[in-house]
Amino acid sequence: MYKITVLKILVLIILVSCVSIKLNAQKIELNINKKPLNEVFLELHNKYGIQFSFNDKLLSICIVSNYGSFNSPKQAISSLLQDCNLAFELNKNVFIIYAKREIKEISKPILHIFSGRISDKTNTEALPFSNIEINSNGSIADVNGNFSFKSFDSVAVLKISHIGYFVLDTIFSSGTNQNLKLIPSIVDLQEVAVSSNAISYDSYIGEKSGLIKLNHKIATFLPGINDNTIFNLLRLQPGILASAEQTNDYTIWGSYKGQNLILFDGIPLFSLSSFNDKIGAINPLIVKDIEIIKGGYNSNIGGRVGGVINITGKSGNPNNFNANLNINNQTLSGILGIPFKGKSSLQVSFRQSYYQLLNWNNIFNINEKKISDTYSPDFMFQDINIKFSGKNGNSDNYYLFC
Repeated sequence: MYKITVLKILVLIILVSCVSIKLNAQKIELNINKKPLNEVFLELHNKYGIQFSFNDKLLSICIVSNYGSFNSPKQAISSLLQDCNLAFELNKNVFIIYAKREIKEISKPILHIFSGRISDKTNTEALPFSNIEINSNGSIADVNGNFSFKSFDSVAVLKISHIGYFVLDTIFSSGTNQNLKLIPSIVDLQEVAVSSNAISYDSYIGEKSGLIKLNHKIATFLPGINDNTIFNLLRLQPGILASAEQTNDYTIWGSYKGQNLILFDGIPLFSLSSFNDKIGAINPLIVKDIEIIKGGYNSNIGGRVGGVINITGKSGNPNNFNANLNINNQTLSGILGIPFKGKSSLQVSFRQSYYQLLNWNNIFNINEKKISDTYSPDFMFQDINIKFSGKNGNSDNYYLFC
């Protein structure tokens, strides 16, 4: 039995060696006359199946001419790059092409810094607490979407994910204050036919116990989102109930309003009571991210024995004007963003009710008969939020809110 096992191992080694010799001995024929290097690599990929990763704009400015036969892809690529001040690195059968950099002779390796800001591509809004993976090392962005990472490698494999957005998977060069923009992912659902069947139970366990991240991108599709209280969205989540099925109070894992902590841009809110059980204290148009921690949070939050609702407001678009106006049968609401020199932004949001306009007696000028046991309420709701946010010369974020 021992002889048979040794024989199998020898046969396997011979087969792997044959495959390796065949790959290394692959001949490459070049007949190139004044072509951009990016087009040359595309031809090599289509003809020989060689995989590349490169900056298309960087390679398009390098015009090459090359003729001859090469015994391996490495020899052919080295010959093509010698006049373009470029180099390559082979990583898992993929040739990564990058620009050469001057390397000074030093006794210690260079520690490279990777830092940047993660934002929405459509409106440059910062994406807080995004998940980041750099060279298989996990990290997370701060509340303003900023991150920083140090490595001895000048080029890293970067993967960024955020709920409601497509995953960004790319090659990342070292540098500071780099802008990384994610594309929103909105998928139209097809019609679903629901029929009776046996009850099935499914469970989902997240990576962190007691943590809920709400996708603010789908909030605009909820009915009445332009003025409804925030509890209409929270009460749909597991572990959160409206106290006595009302919208002016809530419980998180058995903890009532006074035992929970609500933060809006780091400011504690002591009351979120709604107006007429319909209009909430916070305008949903200025909310960007909602994070719910039902239990097991760190001591730096403190101050409560129940859960935590961490609400992050929009920081605005410092480059372009933007506006949003909503109207329904209760209120008129909107938000206006004004940029300032590409470094800061002023946001103004408002809500205004118009119940008095729906009085038919006022519309048709009908004189009501005064009856002693009849009472017509006269009330109005209006609010305004103003937020000024931006960056200083050191890329530190600041904001003023009222």
